[in-house]
Amino acid sequence: MTTYKISKDNWSTYQNFNTLLECETWVSQILGEGYTIEVSPEQIPEPTLEEKLQNDIEFGSQLIETFLLDNRLITPSVTEQESVMLLNQFNSIERLAKLGDIKSTKILLEQTQTDVRIFTQERKDKYMGMINSYLGQN
Repeated sequence: MTTYKISKDNWSTYQNFNTLLECETWVSQILGEGYTIEVSPEQIPEPTLEEKLQNDIEFGSQLIETFLLDNRLITPSVTEQESVMLLNQFNSIERLAKLGDIKSTKILLEQTQTDVRIFTQERKDKYMGMINSYLGQN
């Protein structure tokens, strides 16, 4: 991996990516236009397997928390039966996210059907965006 300095105006960050194209794609999808990208003279060391696992578990927990907060926003319109159905539908996804298996979480989420009321395409896109961004950085 190579460390890139990403900057705009008085703000900058350093991120590791496999290729410049991967970095450019991430910047355009996550940050937007107008950023300068250059190879950093100092490289960020790769995390150990233990650190990587801990980061994956923390992200999985963040993903679950976001999902639960979104559920609470629509709770008044969700019946008890729909709530149980939703919990059953996402049981495997939740388990994998808690274990830090983000790639498998992504695969299951991609296969999850949306509906027009509870798990909308907008929500699915939001979670997929979070996962893709995380995986693009790690």
